[in-house]
Amino acid sequence: VCAYIGADTWQCLDCTPPDDECIPMGNRCCDGGDKRKDTPLSRPSYACKATSELSSTYGTTKYTCQAAVVDEVSNITALAAEPVEAPQANLEQQSSEDGAESKQCVSSGEACRDGADCCGVCAYIGADTWQCLDCTPPDDECIPMGNRCCDGGDKRKDTPLSRPSYACKATSELSSTYGTTKYTCQAAVVDEVSNITALAAEPVEAPQANLEQQSSEDGAESKQCVSSGEACRDGADCCGVCAYIGADTWQCLDCTPPDD
Repeated sequence: VCAYIGADTWQCLDCTPPDDECIPMGNRCCDGGDKRKDTPLSRPSYACKATSELSSTYGTTKYTCQAAVVDEVSNITALAAEPVEAPQANLEQQSSEDGAESKQCVSSGEACRDGADCCGVCAYIGADTWQCLDCTPPDDECIPMGNRCCDGGDKRKDTPLSRPSYACKATSELSSTYGTTKYTCQAAVVDEVSNITALAAEPVEAPQANLEQQSSEDGAESKQCVSSGEACRDGADCCGVCAYIGADTWQCLDCTPPDD
């Protein structure tokens, strides 16, 4: 399919087979998504639609490629559209100009690389693939699956910013592109910074260890719990909970008390 991947750029990607999980922003379903830019299928057979399940990846409603109902066919253009997040958004898009060739950032459109920052953000684009894309500037419309905001999204795969300044959050408006709630890149409130789940728009599915959040007190220093804000570790409990924060990354966060 011809899919929008950011920065006013469309790319040919593998289509998503029927019944497989999909992202509900555009239509990348096989026999449903566009084969060419700005040329939607007149009679798409499949569309990315909500299910009654919870996504194990995003912690929100799970969407899958399902057969398109007749009444939906006239609305598939909205499913196939992808918003232009922003042209080039420079906010931190270039490498520190120290003259070292190896320190240059990875250009948008290329795969995220180990040990190198993306010039924009490192974003999940499907099929277990992460790609460097231009970040979305403050106040521009964004997709609430992960964080592609400038000064908020990950620069590398599995390396979330410790103090993101911007996050993709809901507004009170309706999106003219998708016909649903409009999301824009907004400043992260201080209280949200300690709750990265809200910033990444990808909440945790289940608490890791609620009432037994501390290490077994066997005197072994290595058994101490992992502090909130640090990455979850194999063989060690989080002091709070181990939560999915996007980009295939889990991090220890403070747990939410009952009734909060």
